[in-house]
Amino acid sequence: MKVSARRKKLADELATLAKSGRLSPKKVVAWAKAHSGSALHGYFQWDDSRAAHQYRLWQARELIVSVEAVYDDGVKGQVYVSPTTTRHQGRGYHRLVDVMSDAALRAQFLTQALHELERICEKYSDLCELAGVRQAVRLVRQKAA
Repeated sequence: MKVSARRKKLADELATLAKSGRLSPKKVVAWAKAHSGSALHGYFQWDDSRAAHQYRLWQARELIVSVEAVYDDGVKGQVYVSPTTTRHQGRGYHRLVDVMSDAALRAQFLTQALHELERICEKYSDLCELAGVRQAVRLVRQKAA
């Protein structure tokens, strides 16, 4: 996988910080603030009013996806979801029941779920205890294709 020059600079600066101990968000922000020419400094929004607005949007997203329903079988599930394609078009969140009853949205949502599961499987590929999970994801991907 090719990494952009910007991502490489960010990774290098984080690696440098990690040499002095455990990384924490507080430590990263403090360092970035003190080093205005760094890649990390350029990563953050330093205009407080814009940053506050972006944070409130993030809080709203967190609130929306935190709403759960308890179904008749006792299983909990999200009420609102955001299929990737509609999220990128700025259309926000949909009720899960609407996504599941629309063939195109359901297909997009399944593709998104499989991408996320594959990313998680890759992240935890060293855990042999999850080999069965990885196999199940591969089977579903083959069936969906």
